[in-house]
Amino acid sequence: MAAGLAGVALICGLAGCGKPKPMKFVPPVAPEEQLSLREIGVRHGVATDLLLAGKFADAADRFGRLRRQKQSGEPYRSWLTVQEALALVLAGKDAEATTLMKGLSEHPWKGNESVPSEGRLSKFFVMLSETVAGDGLVSPEVSKDYDKESYEAIALFLYGAKNWNLGKYEESTALLLEFADSRVNAPKQWLGSEEQLKKLRQMAGQFESGLEEYKRASAKIEAASEPEEKKAAVEYAVAALPKMRVLGKQTAALKEQIIKVGGEATLALELKAREATENEAFDAEALPAALAKRGELLAQLRFREAFELMKSLELRTETAREQQDVFLARTQWLDTFKSNLIEDLTAKGYADPVKLKKGAPLEGGVAKCNEQGLQIKTKPEPTPVAWVNVAPETIFAMAQSFIPEDLPPLLSAHRKWHLGIYSGFTGNVSECKKLTAEAAKMNEVFTEALLSLPSEMR
Repeated sequence: MAAGLAGVALICGLAGCGKPKPMKFVPPVAPEEQLSLREIGVRHGVATDLLLAGKFADAADRFGRLRRQKQSGEPYRSWLTVQEALALVLAGKDAEATTLMKGLSEHPWKGNESVPSEGRLSKFFVMLSETVAGDGLVSPEVSKDYDKESYEAIALFLYGAKNWNLGKYEESTALLLEFADSRVNAPKQWLGSEEQLKKLRQMAGQFESGLEEYKRASAKIEAASEPEEKKAAVEYAVAALPKMRVLGKQTAALKEQIIKVGGEATLALELKAREATENEAFDAEALPAALAKRGELLAQLRFREAFELMKSLELRTETAREQQDVFLARTQWLDTFKSNLIEDLTAKGYADPVKLKKGAPLEGGVAKCNEQGLQIKTKPEPTPVAWVNVAPETIFAMAQSFIPEDLPPLLSAHRKWHLGIYSGFTGNVSECKKLTAEAAKMNEVFTEALLSLPSEMR
């Protein structure tokens, strides 16, 4: 019974129960991080959500990183260029957007000319990039040249945002409202999910109302003369900021007015308090939801997906980010354990019987394996077995067989540490303590990491 309770406590420690010790997560050092297509898809969704949240500069940076990925083939790379340009324009960085779109127009994706849809898309990219990179106003009359029920409608948003930054609000609003009323439609991997496209259309419809909020708030601040009037005007302006989040330049200008009139110290405290409250509320919902999903993935031994989930989480407070780093490190250790085991089994095999959580052991050894599971050399046909159905003691035995006595010390420490982490995850406390302690003695890198583990695992 005691051993069972210890196992439960240990699993809680790794899976996210209790308050972890802060430990900064340090990602693996690599010359350039190369992502899988699945990872690119996850991060594309994060970048799109940042844009929709008004974090335009951050969104542009994320889209740019994905655009530079080798795995981002065409026409996906061109769509990432378009989304990066949109984020830059919304952030008020028109010069950077112009440079980016000039590159797209000068080196366009040509597609397969024998496929009409690809030829049409190629021409769309050229026309869009030349217009955004061109000088001066984009006439609202161009809207007649675009299909409002296809991906082409996104051009109207870009043109409207460009006009907005030129101060041509009437011409801008005409294009933005055309996009807001469109039925823009595109594959998810191009412009995001249906829900994200819906929010994008809603955002385009908020420019005009946002400008009115800005004018009212700015006028109140300028008209205020007495201290009480200034205080009231600043309070009004602070409340108006969330209503004009789509307006990058006007939001920045209004914040400068607030700081100047309200007093730098007073305003800073007020804005920080408001942001802190919002950020704490966001993290209080986002982190537990992510940890719950992480726990479900860990229970299915889907360590890589759990790691990607935690890594993509955008938290706002330092306290929550510290907790995220701890869970991120623990999840990565489990993912590394599984990756090493798959690599070893693929290269060297495993001849002993494979015990299952239910049913009789399978004889014949491992034929091959991947992230999803194993294939056992049974006769007459190999038997596929998901990792989650393999007995933990068999997985332990497999990994342990690849740590011979003559293994170089640093490599042995690496293997022992990750096997110890897996042991702790499955509730094998004694092996966890033994293996992680041995790893810490062989490599001081794991000495500090050892302190981040729950006390019952050390």
